[in-house]
Amino acid sequence: MESFDQRIKKSLITKAITICVTGALLLLFELLLAGANVAMQQAPLLLVIAILIMTVNVLSSMVYKWVMKDGGRHAIGFYLIDKVVRFFLVIVIVLIYALADRRNLLAFALNLLVLYIADAVTSMICYVSIERNFNKKK
Repeated sequence: MESFDQRIKKSLITKAITICVTGALLLLFELLLAGANVAMQQAPLLLVIAILIMTVNVLSSMVYKWVMKDGGRHAIGFYLIDKVVRFFLVIVIVLIYALADRRNLLAFALNLLVLYIADAVTSMICYVSIERNFNKKK
């Protein structure tokens, strides 16, 4: 049976693969639909967004381990705070980009939205599977 730390590592690997595949698909779609100029302008931004999302995932996993050590009594509060922090982070990123560089703002916002949704869905799936195994263990 997998330990709790192994399940966390497995979920982080799953999230990383999801973000990488989603980013590659977004870049491909931009290349096909918007052209090479837009795709090459968005490529470094996709990489930065992916790194930022994975950093938040690692920090979130560390907090999740700490929350679950006391039996998971505060898990629902953690989920809520985690989703709110991620949502506000996305809003701040879009605002910073809109103020700093307005070129292809719609493409940037759509990329960020798709990566955010992919990460949110993957996070929910991973947390549900970890919780299911955690509750079986009790």
